[in-house]
Amino acid sequence: MGAPAPAPTMAAQPMAQPGATYQPAAMAPQQGFNVNQAAAGALQGAIGGTQRAMQAPLQVGAYMNPYTSAVIERTQADIERQRQMAANQLAAQATSARAFGGSREGVAQGLLAGEYGRMGADIAAQQRQTGYTSALDAAMRDRAARQSAASQLGALGRQAFQTGQDITAAQERQGLAQMVMNQAIIDAAKQQYAGYTGAPAASLTAPLAALGAVPSQSTTTSSQKPGLLNYLQVLAGLG
Repeated sequence: MGAPAPAPTMAAQPMAQPGATYQPAAMAPQQGFNVNQAAAGALQGAIGGTQRAMQAPLQVGAYMNPYTSAVIERTQADIERQRQMAANQLAAQATSARAFGGSREGVAQGLLAGEYGRMGADIAAQQRQTGYTSALDAAMRDRAARQSAASQLGALGRQAFQTGQDITAAQERQGLAQMVMNQAIIDAAKQQYAGYTGAPAASLTAPLAALGAVPSQSTTTSSQKPGLLNYLQVLAGLG
């Protein structure tokens, strides 16, 4: 009939998390990073970028080649030089025909100037049209690139949101596994404690069992439901 043995002490051991894997420090997430905030920020940026790209006026002038005017001026100077050369040649022909300064030469010089003037205007218009078309194409491509960037940002936002959902689900699974493990530890501790508290009775039962006198471990509890007669007896007693 010795005293019950003291309960063994269990050293605290690090508990492995379900599904945990080793992660190098270089790949660990940065402190302070919130994937849900990142998702919300990316989606807001995508919406704002798309609205700005669609609502902002198309600034074609900002994409115009700054050298267009210089090219037009140089072309017009070349045309004017050619006109002067043609006019000099026409004057030389009129001189050789002894018609220099006459009405026929004046008409011919006027026609020559008109032709070169129209040619210079047509070339300048073509150059300006080409420059505007190139600028418009560049502006449209830039707008499309901005819209594509906004769409990509939105996709990253959706990916970050899904990552946050996956992290939350993993945390829920890990918490459930931890709860089950803790409950198992609590149940084991209860069983162990029940064994310690029942040790004295078990130590008394062994000698008595050897003598053939085992005390009964069961108890009987009786209950009675009062009736009308019981209530009358109580009232009579009070009277």
